[in-house]
Amino acid sequence: MHEYPWKRPVPTPPRRGGDMSALAVAGILIALLLAGLAFQALREGRGWLVAVEFGGFAAACLAVAMERRGTGSPALAFSAVAIVSTALAVNAVVLVYDFYAGRAARRMTLPRAGVFYRMIASEDELREGMSAAADEEINEGLQALELWRSGNASYLEGRFLDALSKYDLSGRWVPSVAAYVNASAVCIELGKYDDAIRYADLALAINEECPEAWQNRGLACDRLRRLGEALAAYRRVKHAEPQNSLLSLLLGRTLRRLGQLDEAERALDQGLEVDPNDPELLFEKSLVLIRKDRRDEALPYLEGAVRRNRKHYAAYFHLANTLNRMGKLEEALHYYNLVTGLRPEYPEAWNNRGIALSKLGKTRKAIESYRKAIGLRPEYPEAWINLGLAYDSEGEVEKALEAYRRFLELAPASMSKHIELTRRRVEELQRQQAETEGGSAGSKSRLGKSRRSKSA
Repeated sequence: MHEYPWKRPVPTPPRRGGDMSALAVAGILIALLLAGLAFQALREGRGWLVAVEFGGFAAACLAVAMERRGTGSPALAFSAVAIVSTALAVNAVVLVYDFYAGRAARRMTLPRAGVFYRMIASEDELREGMSAAADEEINEGLQALELWRSGNASYLEGRFLDALSKYDLSGRWVPSVAAYVNASAVCIELGKYDDAIRYADLALAINEECPEAWQNRGLACDRLRRLGEALAAYRRVKHAEPQNSLLSLLLGRTLRRLGQLDEAERALDQGLEVDPNDPELLFEKSLVLIRKDRRDEALPYLEGAVRRNRKHYAAYFHLANTLNRMGKLEEALHYYNLVTGLRPEYPEAWNNRGIALSKLGKTRKAIESYRKAIGLRPEYPEAWINLGLAYDSEGEVEKALEAYRRFLELAPASMSKHIELTRRRVEELQRQQAETEGGSAGSKSRLGKSRRSKSA
């Protein structure tokens, strides 16, 4: 068969050393990109990502070599492209995650609503705080930052032990106010008050004027009943933040517990000037007025507190107590019912509800209320004596004696007056019982003699 020369395949000339295809150039650029990303991942302490980057880098180099030499099987080339593509895809996912995580970190609200401790949520504050210590230790600083972020995320998810561990590790990598303040806050959340003070002191060693650390220290001391230290800490914060109404509340509460009622009232008034509708400030002001025996003045503050917070069971309880003391028994009973509805496990509310019912002459219902209080707290002397009085008024002597005796077993020395009166009442009831039993025995004896004489 005749072969036409123009149909013969034209051999590809060998590529000269200086020539480079577009694919090879792209492969080199991708390899350099992956090398840079690997270095960044190493700085951030992401070992798993370094491995991904290294695999992609090696595959890109292999692809470039095969392209340059014109060698290699299609399967090998496909594998190299797949590895490079996977590495790039993983980096894209990490980039998107970091972007949204950063936005969430900037937007996150720390601490959660309804708590008095304070936390630091701004990365800027963290970076400033550790910049001096980490100038020459960039990797340590990035590791500390990543752990701090992770601690914040764990806190917001309610994983407080994990958050504490992350904050502690962040502070070990690079000591920072933000890590120690947040660790102290989580310790308060967990009830580890001594540890909270320790972390707050570590933060204050870095920045002696840090208001968040002082406030957390004050709260921890408060929980440990070290009220003098708590007061000093709160005053440091109040001096730095005079318009902080929460500090007015904490100061007022601590001063009230220390018995410094005039100072407590002044502190609370300052807070109410800033925030006149704060239910906690209104409630605390009412407690100070009650302690000063100014119940009529306390009443509007209690009413204001429950208007602004319909679930403030403590305010309802003290409102009911105040109305009870003022003789407004039906109103008091209404609020006691609200308290027991909101907080059914509150023994004091059940006990005081029983007192109001007793005053209204509803003794059987009062007995039920006292028994509910005792069921919640078996060693509750006030409820036992009230139960004894209720049974006594109903003429149920045995049950009254049982309740009185239980009261005498539990009553502290501070209730000496009630102890003495109860002992006397127990003696009276026992004497009445003996007389009744003696009278019954005498009647039976006389009846027996009469029958014998008749038979005789």
